[in-house]
Amino acid sequence: MSWDQTAVLAAVRDPEMYWDISEPGRAVVDKEGCNSWINDPNGQHTYLIEREEPGPSRIEKIIEKLMVSMP
Repeated sequence: MSWDQTAVLAAVRDPEMYWDISEPGRAVVDKEGCNSWINDPNGQHTYLIEREEPGPSRIEKIIEKLMVSMP
């Protein structure tokens, strides 16, 4: 798993090319550092939902190709 590169890919390309997007909600972190999700139609957060296609191995190849390519 490579969350930093995944976040960049989602930010610079249309994330819906690769993932489904959750309904809005709120990511909440408690005082012990545990996180949870609260569905909230007025929430400002969403998260990526893995699809069967292109799938994690295809995403890995896309990220790897971008990382080793010259700009």
